Amino acid sequence: MSQPAADPTPKPLFYTNPVLLDREKHRAAGSGSRKSFGFSRNSQFIPALHEEFTAAASELPIVFLPSGGTISPVFLMSLDAGRNGFVGDDGRWTGGYVPAYLRRYPFILGETGGEEAVICVEEGADALGAEQGEPLFAEDGSSTTALDEVIGFTNEYFRASKRTEAFVKRLMDLDLFHNITIENKKPGGDNRTIHGLLSINEERLQSLADEAFLALRHDRLLTPCFAQLFSLKQMERLDR
Repeated sequence: MSQPAADPTPKPLFYTNPVLLDREKHRAAGSGSRKSFGFSRNSQFIPALHEEFTAAASELPIVFLPSGGTISPVFLMSLDAGRNGFVGDDGRWTGGYVPAYLRRYPFILGETGGEEAVICVEEGADALGAEQGEPLFAEDGSSTTALDEVIGFTNEYFRASKRTEAFVKRLMDLDLFHNITIENKKPGGDNRTIHGLLSINEERLQSLADEAFLALRHDRLLTPCFAQLFSLKQMERLDR
């Protein structure tokens, strides 16, 4: 059967009620579990940063999704809509590389109307429980090393996401994307087809004028391009 590609980042993905991290309200909160990813079990696509393409390419297929005039890189987690094939029944990650988007949860950078961004957290997230990770606040309410690490990672993720947006725009300006369709045929089973995906076009990349090609190399953007192309070989590993 045929299925359309879905938008990977609605509101954004997994965050329905992010609130400002509060020293009093979240005094007993932990830094989040790095073992349980059950919150992502129904997500076929997970947002990706171009700086993690190389680390993930030997395991996770990387594709791009067009939406509202923009293009977003994502990890393809399953050939079935509404399913993450890398999360076990117990919520544990069954693969090797865990996308940074999942490692950041339940924290996210937010704005309060001022110039400075603030750390927010998904209210009610299981990963925020006191038994999950390390304490964010000491008994006297002061910040812990765990909180410093959370703040550092959340801020760096935001900066990396902006660099990824610039990377994608660069590829769009060079007209390096093309449409791809993923087909999977199982003996005696339904054929599964995913439309609406994009990939870097290797022929166009290799045919760039010297100036444009060398500029990509100078800016260290060729490596993620080839990593994305290589990652497509991992399609056959999905949903075995």
